Amino acid sequence: TKVMNHVNKADRIHISDSTSFVLKGFLVFFQSHQGHLKQAGDYFDNAKEVSLNCITATIGSAILEYTQGNAKRSLELYRQALQKNPSCPEEVWAGMAVCLFKLGKLEVAEKIFQKIVEKNKNY
Repeated sequence: TKVMNHVNKADRIHISDSTSFVLKGFLVFFQSHQGHLKQAGDYFDNAKEVSLNCITATIGSAILEYTQGNAKRSLELYRQALQKNPSCPEEVWAGMAVCLFKLGKLEVAEKIFQKIVEKNKNY
């Protein structure tokens, strides 16, 4: 795709930037081809290797794991993102709550969802 070509050009300018790996991961992920999910995961892993605190790559990995049916691993990754930055947006908390719900931890998931709703009453 044109977008991937531009990202690859940017890569050649600044090779060790986690941002390009994150972009590539999401681009491949959103192509939604099952065979490409491993490649998307590899890009997220590369971003985390380049920048240990790359929260976006951690969240991308969490989304990917959940998509592949690995709610437990996804939950671990959401928790890692929140440990790195407790003020992550509500979408990260919601992702964690969805994992908890999927794992049968309904009360905890419901509490998180309630906090998200309370925090966003004005919307």
